[in-house]
Amino acid sequence: EGYRVGIVPASDTGAYEMAMWTMLGQRPVDVFHWESFGKGWLTDATKQLKLDETVGVREFSAPYGHLPDLSQADPTHDVCFTW
Repeated sequence: EGYRVGIVPASDTGAYEMAMWTMLGQRPVDVFHWESFGKGWLTDATKQLKLDETVGVREFSAPYGHLPDLSQADPTHDVCFTW
């Protein structure tokens, strides 16, 4: 009672997408990416959700096999990254 359930194909990727589309937009967003999924989610945040135009999006990237400096995350922002 009081819950909505979404069945999402594409395993965790679809679930992450649903979370982005329903939870982001109230605060600025810091996106950390170092591989293709994270880069795609940055594109979703900026091109689909247009969060860069409303609340602001900061991008932190690193090449494959390396991590961006995660200490740059602002605790007052929402933070997206691949785990």
